[in-house]
Amino acid sequence: MLTKNDLQAIQGIVETTIDRRLGSVNTQLGKISTDVDRRLGSVNDQLGKINKDIKSLHRDTRKIKKDTEAIIDHFDKRDMRLQKRVTRIEEHLVLTPQ
Repeated sequence: MLTKNDLQAIQGIVETTIDRRLGSVNTQLGKISTDVDRRLGSVNDQLGKINKDIKSLHRDTRKIKKDTEAIIDHFDKRDMRLQKRVTRIEEHLVLTPQ
């Protein structure tokens, strides 16, 4: 049968072993936490650059869309004017429209 002193000695050994292992685990967790923080910082930097690129692409897309609409509008007006001229010429020369 174990005496109170034996149980206290076992408890002391167990506590020492647990403390030593927990210290090792805490050290490893600290290293992992530092590594994760560093990597997250790198990811955040990359995301910031990507966001800037996306904003630039949106700006360029809006400009291209605006320019395209202006070009279409310009050629549409020219086509309408040309169509009116052709119609007047056909009427004047009494030609059948094609």
